[in-house]
Amino acid sequence: QAFHRAISFHIIRRLPVAGRLSVSVLAPVLARWLLDNWYDEILVRGPLAAYVLRAAIVWFVLPLKPGWRVPITLQIRGLAAEEVRLSHHTGGQSSFLRKILFWIKFKTLQVIEGEVFRPFFWPVPVKMYAVSAALQDYVVQNLGGDAGVMYLESSDLIEPVAPSLVVEWRSELRGFLKIPQNAVVYGYSGSCKRWQ
Repeated sequence: QAFHRAISFHIIRRLPVAGRLSVSVLAPVLARWLLDNWYDEILVRGPLAAYVLRAAIVWFVLPLKPGWRVPITLQIRGLAAEEVRLSHHTGGQSSFLRKILFWIKFKTLQVIEGEVFRPFFWPVPVKMYAVSAALQDYVVQNLGGDAGVMYLESSDLIEPVAPSLVVEWRSELRGFLKIPQNAVVYGYSGSCKRWQ
């Protein structure tokens, strides 16, 4: 679907993650697009998409076009392995098969993240943008990322808001929702993990 004549947007359906091969089977599809079209820049969101892109480049694109060089930007928006680990319960009620499948998926994602966040894994230059300083530090310290090619995505960072504006918004929202000014309100906006 074309959003703008200069922008190409591709979505590829993938198989369930059951090892690196299940992710890599998408490489020929992506390689066809890379070989048939000229791109000024490739923006990749997340480790699975990055892994498929790297496989397409190494296995298909570079052997056919050795001089192929397109700037690649990898957005690091979270940690897939940790999200899978924290969102799946493998307690006593889970079957043995379910526990094994979970373990395979978790370990596969750990390996993929450990590879794609390292610049030497890429045969072409790549820039990496993290959405928070905590995530950037976590990737550098725990996954072998290189701070020299990793930057903070400034458009995702929250800029400080003036206290007077916060008070104004608070009063306006409480009035709209009919919440008394002295009532305590609790909010939950995700998990509080080291990389968030």
